[in-house]
Amino acid sequence: LWIPDSSLWAEQVRQGTQNGAPAGSELPPAQVEVSGTLASSPLVVVAPRPVAQAIGGEAQAFSWSGVLEGKLPATVSNPSTTSEGLTAALTLNKLFGGEQTRQQLTGTLLRVARTAVPDVAVAYEAISVNPEKAPVFPASEQSVIAHNRVQPDAPVSALYASEGTYGFDYPTIRVTTNETPTSLDQAAERFEEVLSSPDSVAALQRAGFRASDGTSTG
Repeated sequence: LWIPDSSLWAEQVRQGTQNGAPAGSELPPAQVEVSGTLASSPLVVVAPRPVAQAIGGEAQAFSWSGVLEGKLPATVSNPSTTSEGLTAALTLNKLFGGEQTRQQLTGTLLRVARTAVPDVAVAYEAISVNPEKAPVFPASEQSVIAHNRVQPDAPVSALYASEGTYGFDYPTIRVTTNETPTSLDQAAERFEEVLSSPDSVAALQRAGFRASDGTSTG
């Protein structure tokens, strides 16, 4: 049972298994099946609190075009290995991928790529070190809540883009092979039931996740 932060990875793994196991591998071909969704969290732009206040605060309508035009110093986590980087690239491409803005989009991605970080933990660390000069970056809403709880001296704000955004869906994914015993599959099913129980859902919501349908629990 695999629980990534985005079902985008399930499709990548599914495509990989269709090409067969790597040369020399003894692993049997795997079946990848999304069997449910535990929670959700929208992709937001994380800004150090001083930066957010300088552009009008969290109530100010934020636009991805500000990043596209270079008005805000920005970084992104590696799009080939992190959902935050991948969904940010998909969002920008969807919103600004037309012929008139494609050249500008390419320039933005190249500029941001020069300062790309391995993951959002590194970007959060930069805020803790120097909140006045740290760049903004895309991450999950839940990570903002978690950061502010453990780093109250270096708070961040979640900026919600007026154009919309992608989200994280935290799917439960069954990864099985022809050799997977029925008992193991049944155990995974039972574990999913526990993860979806009221107590588990309440724990996820206390941790800052939204319900699987995207509604906020406050």
